[in-house]
Amino acid sequence: VAFTKSVSWFDESLASRDIPREALPVFGGIAMGLIACYVSPEVTYQGFENFNKILSDTGSFTIPALGVICLSKIVATSISKASGLVGGIYAPTLFLGAATGSLYGKLLDNVFVGTPLENLVAGQESFALVGMASTLSAVCRVPLTSTLLLFELTRDYSLILPTLGGVALSFLFVSSSEGSSLFSSPARPGELPAASGDAVIAAAPAS
Repeated sequence: VAFTKSVSWFDESLASRDIPREALPVFGGIAMGLIACYVSPEVTYQGFENFNKILSDTGSFTIPALGVICLSKIVATSISKASGLVGGIYAPTLFLGAATGSLYGKLLDNVFVGTPLENLVAGQESFALVGMASTLSAVCRVPLTSTLLLFELTRDYSLILPTLGGVALSFLFVSSSEGSSLFSSPARPGELPAASGDAVIAAAPAS
């Protein structure tokens, strides 16, 4: 919910200001550079390297570090989309889900450490994977695709039930609290929605 609202807010804020279209990518690039250099370098896209850091080296990220990564990724992706930078929503959604799931898993570890329930908490990579599917389901409204994608990536039957639960809860919660997804939001003034529903095409002036 925070991710979709942030993207929509930045879209509306930049669209309501008289900023030249040519200047928006410059603003977005500067903002992204500042976030990557001074806040969290993980917000930049580095192929699957960032995913591997979250999935396989979760112990190297502390709870505050994961919290900063989540917030930074939300802001950076929102600015990128609003300023017209190429990047999309799909990959950032997966990375944000992995970081959020890992953060949730670490919080549970800290809560139940030293208790009889400690052994019931799954590994951090499991939380990260379920977080990926749940966040993708909520943002893109594709619960079935999210579940099948995770199973295709892991081939781990033990993750099916937690994935189905997380995907269903996230989808129902976001659907009840927000009327439309990012892919069905209206285009900015002067733009026409593309056939895919995600990209937008600038309307050419009549000659």
